[in-house]
Amino acid sequence: MKYTKIIVYRILLLLFFFTGQAGSSISQSKEECGSVPGQEYLGYLERTLTEREALAKKYIRDRQMGRVTSASIPVQFHVSRTTEGNDAAVSEADLVKVLDNVNASFSSMGISFMSCGQTRFIDDTFLHTNFEKDLHDPLLDQYDDKFVLNIYFFEDILDVNGYAKFPQDQVDRIVINNERALTSTVEHEIGHYFSLLHTYSTSRGAELVSGANCRVAGDFICDTPPDPGDRSDFSACIYVGGARDAAGDLYKPDGFNYMGRGQATCRNRFSLLQRERIMASLMMDRYYLVDCSQTAPEVNSCISTITSFPHKESFEDYTGGTEWRQNFDDDFGWRLIHRTSSGSTGPGQALDGDYFMYTEASDYMNATGILSSPCFDLQNQGTASISFGYHMYGTDIGKLELQITKDQGTTWATLWIQQGNKGNQWNTAVVTFDDYVSNIVQLRFVGKTSSGSKGDMAIDDIVVSSEELITGIEQDNRGNTLSAYPNPARQTITIQYSDPGQDHATLYVTSTDGRIVYKERLADKTGLNQTQLDLTLWSPGIYLVRITGQSKDHTTLFVHQP
Repeated sequence: MKYTKIIVYRILLLLFFFTGQAGSSISQSKEECGSVPGQEYLGYLERTLTEREALAKKYIRDRQMGRVTSASIPVQFHVSRTTEGNDAAVSEADLVKVLDNVNASFSSMGISFMSCGQTRFIDDTFLHTNFEKDLHDPLLDQYDDKFVLNIYFFEDILDVNGYAKFPQDQVDRIVINNERALTSTVEHEIGHYFSLLHTYSTSRGAELVSGANCRVAGDFICDTPPDPGDRSDFSACIYVGGARDAAGDLYKPDGFNYMGRGQATCRNRFSLLQRERIMASLMMDRYYLVDCSQTAPEVNSCISTITSFPHKESFEDYTGGTEWRQNFDDDFGWRLIHRTSSGSTGPGQALDGDYFMYTEASDYMNATGILSSPCFDLQNQGTASISFGYHMYGTDIGKLELQITKDQGTTWATLWIQQGNKGNQWNTAVVTFDDYVSNIVQLRFVGKTSSGSKGDMAIDDIVVSSEELITGIEQDNRGNTLSAYPNPARQTITIQYSDPGQDHATLYVTSTDGRIVYKERLADKTGLNQTQLDLTLWSPGIYLVRITGQSKDHTTLFVHQP
């Protein structure tokens, strides 16, 4: 297939030459950078500025207090050669230097880069010396590894010196001309990969020198002086131009900034706020980057296999990543965040901890996003269940499904489904899947947005259990024997029950990891009775209430919100 595509591209290129169109195209000067963010992504970036700043500051505090360690980014190098396998665009020794350079540049952020082993070679003379971004970039899809940063070097890129995929693209790739391998072009493109814009960007309007519009124009960063964007105004990395902004103020750009117009050979720094933006993008946009051993080359393959239970996922480990992974064959990616940026939709805070996963409806309408679990080995289990919190608030809420497979993704069955507005609150679901025990299974959440922007859906506090119903059970409110209110609850919860119908009944309240947090022996009472619990010292999350005795059990669930 790849060679068929290449032949088609070559034929098109020859046609351009014969019609005289290619000559004018190739004679144009090469662009320094071909990274272009879409307007939808710029809008999303602008809406989430406050959130990104808060995430970065929390990450910095956690590092200072030793609560998190450095994040390590897995890198797979791809290098072009001739069809005969000769004349590699970049030598192995220079690839080592590339890693050394970027590690030095990103070390202050607690971010390092590591090679995932052997270099992958693309042996094609035509692509080796005639690569064009717009024409040939689609060919690279077949070479990309999943869940790692793919860095490509070609002997000659005809139209640009380098480019990167922004988070909006759901592609982990940067491409660089070989002569720029040991220059700041690498850091520049990695900056784009982690959501940074050019300091001379005017996609959302030109930034004023005064900084009056720095959060809504230019690069959306207020400690990077705006750049008029003319490379000829720089002597190496020193600005010598005399351009003025719309207010008449003289530009004073930082030519040494990695994202500016200074020469690639002398740029050597990110600003403080740029570094924070990179950290936030790692947590929000590229959270799935973990390490080389957990890459998943197949779309539906598992990142790992869980053999001990309960398995809890609350999306809190933003430097070690999560074993739940975004699919690459859907329309958009689930995002990690601790409150959504859109108004009148989505949760204002997590159900458990600080973070949750959600679908951003504003950017992707009538689209599908899939979040897949690791595999769960149930071969020696007698029962299986999953509990989770879900939030579906907004006038344009679509559909949220939980699906399961036992044949490595060949077929998927729906275990649970909800659609439409469920109110501005976290709700709970507990689903058993005993029919799948004795198998290795995988789960996935499928979010389907509708045609409106008020349709953010979220999930949090996932627990997969192989225990009996004490840690995962469907609600049993037959005859209203047992209930809990208000639900969700914040400061207190009232557990109401009528005649337990047996002697020696006991009331249990357990967390989703099976820990008993409250226990009370119930006397043989008649009529309506209630117990009120103070939740001020309890952790937010889902709790199971159970009255058990000699002959039968009664159960219900409640959510404790912060």
